[in-house]
Amino acid sequence: MKELFSFKDKLGEEEIEFGLIKPNRSERDDVDIYYAAMLSKLMNMGVQTKASVDKYYADNGDSALPKKDQSYYFKLQKDLADYQEEIIRVGKDKERKLDLYIKISEIQEQMRKFTSYYSAIYDNTAEVKARDKTIDFCMLNFSTKNGEKLFDVEYEEDFQKRAVNQYKLLDELRNGDDSDFWDSIIDRLVFMFTIWYMDLANSEEEFSNYYDSYFQSKVLNAASEEEEEEEEEEEAQEEEKEKK
Repeated sequence: MKELFSFKDKLGEEEIEFGLIKPNRSERDDVDIYYAAMLSKLMNMGVQTKASVDKYYADNGDSALPKKDQSYYFKLQKDLADYQEEIIRVGKDKERKLDLYIKISEIQEQMRKFTSYYSAIYDNTAEVKARDKTIDFCMLNFSTKNGEKLFDVEYEEDFQKRAVNQYKLLDELRNGDDSDFWDSIIDRLVFMFTIWYMDLANSEEEFSNYYDSYFQSKVLNAASEEEEEEEEEEEAQEEEKEKK
């Protein structure tokens, strides 16, 4: 059982290691079959495909994504890749790494705004819905907790019955006493499986770069917001003192 990537977090005093199992060839076939089954099901339900969306724009003499915007997004992707590569090269220079994490965070925010604007065009297509379902399938079947499968349930050979039990366990974690902790863990696992499924990373180092650049930037943003709130509170207290 080979892991693609792992990360640690603490629940109370307990430190827990979470990981992503690399599917073997047979399991990868199961993933592809699951996607094909979901896609077929959605198409039979009448959900439009990407091809039908593109045809609509082509028939109306338009494009879902103009060339100017394609160039803009390509540049963002290139800048992001350059900064992520530089993080590897700077070694132990913490000050430079922090600067790079901030720049990466800013680019990711620009990319998020850009994709959120255009993604609505394709969000409801059969391909995107099938992809999201398949990523959830991967998260439920190939996530680990301290080396053991996180969603290990009965009905090993029955996809549908196993999925019912896995989603039941997922709901129990998300709605239990430690819901905030598990929401954070599940979100991170889904993010990392998305990176793998979309073939954006293959080595542990590549996964680590994505994990650090995304989640480290979120920590930095949260810390920055907390500092701003403290400064505003101090300013408000100073104003109150001056009034008195």
